[in-house]
Amino acid sequence: MATYITFKDICSLDIKGVYIQTYPLPDASSPSRRVTKTPVAGRNGNLRILESDDYGQDVFDSIEKSIDILYKGDNLDLMKNWLRGNGKLILSNASDRYWKASIDNIISIDKLLINNLRTFTVVFSCFPYAFLKFGDTPIVYNPTTTTWETIIMNEYDLSLPHFKIYGQGDIGLLINGVETDFYAVDQLVECDSDLQQCYKGNQNLGMNMSGEFPVLYPGKNVIEFIGNIKQVILTPHWRTL
Repeated sequence: MATYITFKDICSLDIKGVYIQTYPLPDASSPSRRVTKTPVAGRNGNLRILESDDYGQDVFDSIEKSIDILYKGDNLDLMKNWLRGNGKLILSNASDRYWKASIDNIISIDKLLINNLRTFTVVFSCFPYAFLKFGDTPIVYNPTTTTWETIIMNEYDLSLPHFKIYGQGDIGLLINGVETDFYAVDQLVECDSDLQQCYKGNQNLGMNMSGEFPVLYPGKNVIEFIGNIKQVILTPHWRTL
C-alpha cells in the first residue's frame, strides 16, 4: 500500500510528482505530560508538580511529526499553498484518525533543486490528541417526552462534544449531574465545547446559556434533558493520546 499524507483535505497521492520519503511514517506515539520538577534541599529526587486543565485532566505538550517529501514538478505555488497554515493531518499508517496540525517552518522548495528533484522536510506541529474519524459522525436522538435521558460510553479520553438542539423555550442539559441551561431557545441552539461557544447560525447566544460547557468523561456518561425538545444531534469528537 502506498505511503501518503493528507493535509487540509488534500492527499499527496492526488498531486502529480509528490512522493513521501519518510518510511515508516511517524507512529501515534503519546505526547509528553507537562510536569515541573524542582529539586528540594535535603530531599531525594525532585518535587513533581503535574499541570492540569479546567477538567482536572493532565496537560500534554504538542508533538512534532517530520515528513520528508520528494517533488518532481514545477508547480511550486501549489506546493507552497498546500504546505502552510493549519489543517487536519492524516497519515496512511493511522488512517482512522487525524491530528490538528500546523506548519510553522518556512519551506524553501525552490532552493532545493537536485537533479530536477526537490527534496525537503515538513515539520507538522500537532495538537497532542488524535481525533478518531468516526467520532465526527453525529448521533441523533428524537425524544418523545419533556424529560428524558440516555447513556453514552466514552472508551477514549475526555472529549469536548458539539450539541445541536432543536426545541423551544428553556432547555436543561445534565451530564453526570453537571448542569448546562439554555434560555429562550427559538427552534435551534448549538453548543460547541471545544470552541467554548453557544450560538445559532451567526448569532451569539452566550448570554442565553449558563453553567458549564458539557464534556464526556471516560467511561459511562448519563445525559439528561429537560424541556420542549424535538431533536438532539450530538457529535462526540472522540479523541485519544
